[in-house]
Amino acid sequence: MSTVPVQIVRFVLEHQPNIVACVLTDAHGRQWNFEDKVVYFTDAYLDEQSSYPHPGSLPCKVEREWTDETGRRVVTISSMMEEISGETQFDVFADKITTNAANIKGYPAA
Repeated sequence: MSTVPVQIVRFVLEHQPNIVACVLTDAHGRQWNFEDKVVYFTDAYLDEQSSYPHPGSLPCKVEREWTDETGRRVVTISSMMEEISGETQFDVFADKITTNAANIKGYPAA
């Protein structure tokens, strides 16, 4: 299982656990928005009183890798959750990906 960094930008809903909003910036500079339980993005306790933005990570699977026209390595990832528009695949720079063999925050291993 891998992760890609996100910015947790705001508190959404008091819940058990709380719901937060995150932003993923892809290799093309586009921002993608996610909302889900805070435990899927960070081990930190976050609520409406917390300071934002806060760093987090999004569980993902690397689908393919290539070099773009500027020579940077890019990967297409599949997210373990849907972006608000329903998208689940994103292009990100390969150096942003972290690989972790253990299950990530409750998601099954890929």
